[in-house]
Amino acid sequence: MSKRISIGLVMSCVLSTTGHAADHAATATFRVIERIPGGDGGNDYISVDSATHVVFVGRTTGVMKLDLQTRKVTMDFVKGEDVASVLPIPGTPLMLSTNGESNTATLFDRNSGAVKAHIPTGQGPERRVL
Repeated sequence: MSKRISIGLVMSCVLSTTGHAADHAATATFRVIERIPGGDGGNDYISVDSATHVVFVGRTTGVMKLDLQTRKVTMDFVKGEDVASVLPIPGTPLMLSTNGESNTATLFDRNSGAVKAHIPTGQGPERRVL
């Protein structure tokens, strides 16, 4: 993906988190309505916190946080090494990100970015949690 995150992509992900995702996917047409600079580096999976309108993106150097209301981007909200997945833990303020380079997962608070634990996963943690 380019140096920008497409709001159209984000909105398609927001739609996929609703109860009508299958209906929307079959009939919706998406278009880019705005671009927000997001910095260099690759990305894999994203998570959308629809309650707070925040998007979390796994990037090469960590977890990027994008506030959709303010358009503020925090590049390394949580440091990481080749982060592939960012997963919310339902019913908690916690998230888990996978670090492919160090074969670990990072447990962190989605509001503050405070790291709670680094968990050894074995080789290929992105394949183990999905």
